[in-house]
Amino acid sequence: MLRTVTITFQRINFILSLALLLSAPLASLAMPNAHMLLAISFLELFPFFIALAYLESVERVKLTYLSPLGLLVLLGPRYLAIALTLAGLISLYHVRKVKLESLRFSALLVSLSMLLGGLYTVLFFSLNVDFALKFALLYDVLMIYGVSTHSFPNTFRDKPDWPLTFLAVVFLILSLVYDGFMLISLILYFLGAKFYKAWKFYEIVKNYSGIAKKGNLYLLVGTLSSVTGILSALPLNTLYKLHYLLMGFVAPHIFTHLPLMIPAILRVRAFKDYCLVTFILLILAVLSWPSLVSMILFLGSVVCIIKSYLM
Repeated sequence: MLRTVTITFQRINFILSLALLLSAPLASLAMPNAHMLLAISFLELFPFFIALAYLESVERVKLTYLSPLGLLVLLGPRYLAIALTLAGLISLYHVRKVKLESLRFSALLVSLSMLLGGLYTVLFFSLNVDFALKFALLYDVLMIYGVSTHSFPNTFRDKPDWPLTFLAVVFLILSLVYDGFMLISLILYFLGAKFYKAWKFYEIVKNYSGIAKKGNLYLLVGTLSSVTGILSALPLNTLYKLHYLLMGFVAPHIFTHLPLMIPAILRVRAFKDYCLVTFILLILAVLSWPSLVSMILFLGSVVCIIKSYLM
């Protein structure tokens, strides 16, 4: 009974998250204030749900019962801070039991991302761009560091360089007080996750066939496309930094894993095709922001994912 209830909440959270993903860019066309509210809600809810799903898949970490907390976003982003802080503390307790070192480090960073994101929201919550950027750095980016540093190289039979990633985390936190450290943090992450071995990974993918080849190539291209997030490290105003970070770094990682999450969470059939155009449109959306064209391109990348499933 409990399992059925938690799975139901997982599905509700996921569908709500997808609705926010589509609503934020649409709202920006006519309702700037609603755009900010939806964007911050998405910043908190979607990664929170992904973090729980990821930690639930990790050996000895069982957090499915926390899924209902995600619905606190309906009361406003500040209430989800309670769920983030609570989930972060509980998951940190469970992470110590994980035996595999790389997976333990990965789960540790994801847990810390929830805890730090929740605490930051409790202390400094306000619906403005400065809050959204700093929250995204502590929560979204840190969570991505944790997940992708482990999953990306391991998918292609390699091992991550965790010392570099932990150093990236240090500079990420320091970037809250000095923007210049953001560039160092991203570069260290790319090195820790072995982005520089992209060609070697591609050689491995070429040996696959059928849907396995398409899926692994999609993961490779999608993860690599996140390098556009380095634009967020340029000396620009906060609004530009936030959008470059979300569209250029966070979105590519989310879109890369959506074809894996949708079937597993919604209990529907697996994807039978993968569309690399998704990331071409996403990169163009980043480069053309701010403009109406950018939002259209961003929505187009989402449509590509939907179309891939319907094929």
